[in-house]
Amino acid sequence: LTKPAISGITNGSTYYTTQKVTVTDTNLDSVTLNGDAVTGEITLAGNVDKTYTIVATDKAGNETTCTVTMKAIASISAPIDSIGESNVNSGNTDAIAEVEAVAAALDTTNATDAEKAAIKAITDKCDALQEVIADTAAEYERITDAIAAYDPNEVTSADKAALDKLAEDLEALAESGNLTDSEKTALETPTENLDAMIETVNEVTEEFDRIADAVGDYDQETVKSSDKEEIEQLAEDIDALLDTDNLTDEERTALEGEKTKCENLLAKIEGTDALMDKLTEDVGSYDEDTVKSTDKAALEQLVEDIEAVIEGNTNITEEEKTELEALVDTVEDLLTKIEEVAQAPVTEDTEKVEDTTSENVTPEDKEDLINAKADLEDALTENAGNYTEDEKKAREEQEKQEAMKREMHRRLEQMQRMADFDKKMNF
Repeated sequence: LTKPAISGITNGSTYYTTQKVTVTDTNLDSVTLNGDAVTGEITLAGNVDKTYTIVATDKAGNETTCTVTMKAIASISAPIDSIGESNVNSGNTDAIAEVEAVAAALDTTNATDAEKAAIKAITDKCDALQEVIADTAAEYERITDAIAAYDPNEVTSADKAALDKLAEDLEALAESGNLTDSEKTALETPTENLDAMIETVNEVTEEFDRIADAVGDYDQETVKSSDKEEIEQLAEDIDALLDTDNLTDEERTALEGEKTKCENLLAKIEGTDALMDKLTEDVGSYDEDTVKSTDKAALEQLVEDIEAVIEGNTNITEEEKTELEALVDTVEDLLTKIEEVAQAPVTEDTEKVEDTTSENVTPEDKEDLINAKADLEDALTENAGNYTEDEKKAREEQEKQEAMKREMHRRLEQMQRMADFDKKMNF
């Protein structure tokens, strides 16, 4: 005789869902479930932590025993219970796959709706976790690829918004809790590269704005020599920025315009410096020992030119204005010297004999003539370098006239002495 047959479950197996068990035997005597007699189809309730033992006995005393373990469906997901969408990472992939495989393999032939729902909750969770892992991997790749696509030597302000967005996305990814430690470590280099590129863009933008503002503070009408050093430095800074590839075409064009403005400002300063040098040189070409009456018109024009610069040139500094005022004083001194030289031969004694001629000279004119001669000689000696050739000839002619007058005076004296002698002899 054969033993009773128990079908629907396998001895020693573990189940999670409700199972239907059938006991068959032609001479079946009794069936017990956990010691309790049962008849007909046996239902083993699932989704509980319980052990079921079925003992089937036929009339001949043959006995078949089948013991199975029933577990709660929730226990399947125990390996991933601590994992959620906020902390799942690629390191959990295998565990999730194993849980899902177990859940998918469950026999749901006799499962209740509640059991099916419990299984579905597990598979849904696994699917959601795997989706987070996949999305994280895609985001990781997108961000790192996007960062790598930029050349640090060529990033510009046009990339600023995109770089900032990448920085936000990268920070969100790093703080998401969905990265493994090794993935976080691998992100350090892209993060450093991204930070460096953003810093480069910010520095270039700040430098561009600084230069634009600084150059904008100057204009052709008021730029002065005291501004030269700073403008030259600005021009150097512009060249340094133009030498980089971190400018947009618009920024490069704008900077080239700022450079041209700097060059024009420096040219204006050079023009003012040249004017100052010329005026200084022009004044310096004269001195009191050699200035002549023929220089008067030129010197007067110099005064007008210098005063015009002082009054109307807004490109000179206060120090330069003081220098120009000193030049005016120097020219005024030269003009005074010309006037003094012109008046030097005109003394009280020369005026006394001015109308004296060889025809009207008298003995009483002797002293005046001698003094006039001395005055003329002094004028020629003291101002020798200040007379033109014509003036020298005029002074010399004047001396000749005075000499003739003195000669006539001498002859008159001689004649007077002879006349006085004749008178004595006649007495």
